[in-house]
Amino acid sequence: MLTKFEWVYTKCTGVWYPKVAAGDAVKKGEEIGTVGDLFGDTVEKIVSPVNGVILFLTINPSVLEKGLLMGIGAKEVISDE
Repeated sequence: MLTKFEWVYTKCTGVWYPKVAAGDAVKKGEEIGTVGDLFGDTVEKIVSPVNGVILFLTINPSVLEKGLLMGIGAKEVISDE
């Protein structure tokens, strides 16, 4: 069961190139897309902040600085301290 949600934002304005689709499982630190400039050069690599499942992706390739790229569902880790 997914109990936690992570929202992934870009730091840069540019063109969004996702490497995953809704429903894909991802691992923390995995590259899940890039943001490029108008010439196709990568200006930012996007990595998953958690282990989880892609819930949705922004479909518009044009993204603004601090624009929402996707939502990831994850299991909340509860420690027994």
